[in-house]
Amino acid sequence: MSDLQSLRKAIVNELQKAVPADVRVEATPGRFDVRELQRRSVRAPAIRVALMDISVEHLGSGLGVNATADLAAFIVTEGDRHYRADERALLLMSAVLPVVDFNQWGIECEPATDVRGRNLYSSDLADKFHVALAAVTWSQTIELGAADLEPGQAVRDVWIGFEPEAFPEDYVHVIHEEVGGDA
Repeated sequence: MSDLQSLRKAIVNELQKAVPADVRVEATPGRFDVRELQRRSVRAPAIRVALMDISVEHLGSGLGVNATADLAAFIVTEGDRHYRADERALLLMSAVLPVVDFNQWGIECEPATDVRGRNLYSSDLADKFHVALAAVTWSQTIELGAADLEPGQAVRDVWIGFEPEAFPEDYVHVIHEEVGGDA
């Protein structure tokens, strides 16, 4: 089982291998936009990988969840003597899209789905910073839960039953283990 931090790190590593050496791929804590570009010193060309949203679905065992993460690889480019900034953004997006599509990044997770390219053109970016911004977005499901516990944090109680919200009194306590006096 993997965790969300490992997922983002694996994505950064794999994308760095897939783009030209002058493109710096790094993690970012969230959405990358004009304000973030102003706050951080980002040298173009660059890709910033962010975990945007997470929804969870409880697994039948009750010991973990399937977390579906919405992710984004934000692409920042500037123009040069060969290409305008927006053209370079399209070239990088063309390199990133096929890498992301159905990728599992070498870790235990579901393949990337709902992969999309997005043009995030802004006149503020073009006029003030002379850069273009684009993004590749996708969803990825990863199982989180019991296997992520450290040794000694194992589940000590097991209950059996159906529909806990409707019939809580029907649950049967089948295992209880006391460790060091803790219950």
